[in-house]
Amino acid sequence: MSHPPSFSAPPGFADTFWRWFAVHRDSLDYVQVNGGEPLLNARFRQFAEELLTADPPPRFTFGLITNLNTPPARLREMLPLLRALSERRRLRFGISQDSVGRRAEYIRFGLSWDRFADNLRMVLAECPAADVQIAPTMSALNVTSIEELLAWLDELGADVELRPSIVDAPAFQSPLILPAELRPYLERAIRLLERNGRWPAMRVQLEGLVSNLGVEEDGRGDERRRAFHAYFAELDRRRGSSFPAVFPELQPFWERCAALSDTRPE
Repeated sequence: MSHPPSFSAPPGFADTFWRWFAVHRDSLDYVQVNGGEPLLNARFRQFAEELLTADPPPRFTFGLITNLNTPPARLREMLPLLRALSERRRLRFGISQDSVGRRAEYIRFGLSWDRFADNLRMVLAECPAADVQIAPTMSALNVTSIEELLAWLDELGADVELRPSIVDAPAFQSPLILPAELRPYLERAIRLLERNGRWPAMRVQLEGLVSNLGVEEDGRGDERRRAFHAYFAELDRRRGSSFPAVFPELQPFWERCAALSDTRPE
């Protein structure tokens, strides 16, 4: 197998990698392509085409991480290749998404929710043999809307897996800075998962968050809440957006964070 052109990396890195890959590819279980956005990268397409035509074919599962915000025309162009890979090789989509609608667009700036939703439906319809995994990252921004995302995914009726994670750094974006009174949002999401019997790993993570939400309300989290307000106030200034308008249910928390910023010791 030949290899795609070199990318921006330390001198010699690409050639070294591809020599290593040629020797070891048949002993690999899983190969994943991360971003930038693979579906917009010509090198990704070349690599995928070579996997499809390789003789002998590779035995590993081929994965890609995508935000699926791909221009629809480009995705339609890629779908025959992706479908062939999913049918003849093992193909895994790792799709990043944390919320729905304008909240999703705020969290992942540049995302078009409608485009994402249409693209996901297209992938599910055109690549039914693919392993599709949605990767929601729990943060202070999606605790109040995770139920909506789960309900939307459930309504799709497709066989998708959830691979949840949680923000650990920066600490001021962790869901643990939120107050205990927001626990009902998580509890409703847990009840949804209890009813549909799906996504046990997601349920375990949400149950852990319910138990720990509000643990930083005794003053230990004040510095993180100051940092939260400073960061998103500046982000709104640069973007021309409004955190309170997108997350009205977090208005009391936002005001508390703002008050802490106003009372910061000199």
